[in-house]
Amino acid sequence: MATVGTKASVRNLATPFSSDKMVHGDFGKAPLIPVNEDFKWKLLSEILNVFGFRSCRQILTKRNILPLSKSVPALKIVLLSMFFSCEISYAVRKLKEKESLRTFLKISSIPTEKEIYGLLSKYEPQQFTDFVFELLNDLCPKRKSESRGIISVQKYCFLAVHLV
Repeated sequence: MATVGTKASVRNLATPFSSDKMVHGDFGKAPLIPVNEDFKWKLLSEILNVFGFRSCRQILTKRNILPLSKSVPALKIVLLSMFFSCEISYAVRKLKEKESLRTFLKISSIPTEKEIYGLLSKYEPQQFTDFVFELLNDLCPKRKSESRGIISVQKYCFLAVHLV
């Protein structure tokens, strides 16, 4: 293999599929491009719609997750990063780059990583999990004598196992 004289051309020979805009560490990560036909994006959309419900806002207020104008976008970003197994910093960076992603999440201002981690640091992991299950189970019809809630999201199902 011949070596070309400039650093840029050497880099392009070494990594032919990378682009100059690619940030170090982004190679191999999910591109986070909302696709309406994709099952995962449809399901995430239905889950994120819960934040528009009055009952959701009441749960957030009850748990003192305030102000709602900052906490709701932060929680949506956390769920996005959990859903696609990526770091919060990556999700925030992609949100800044892609208007389509901001539109999908229905957020106009993007919280900083520091604000998101500040919100998360207020809770133990189990408290956060319980909170998410409370939000999701709020969509479920009440069931007798079972500790599982099945959330019917149009024709899809999301199983939320709630340990009592």
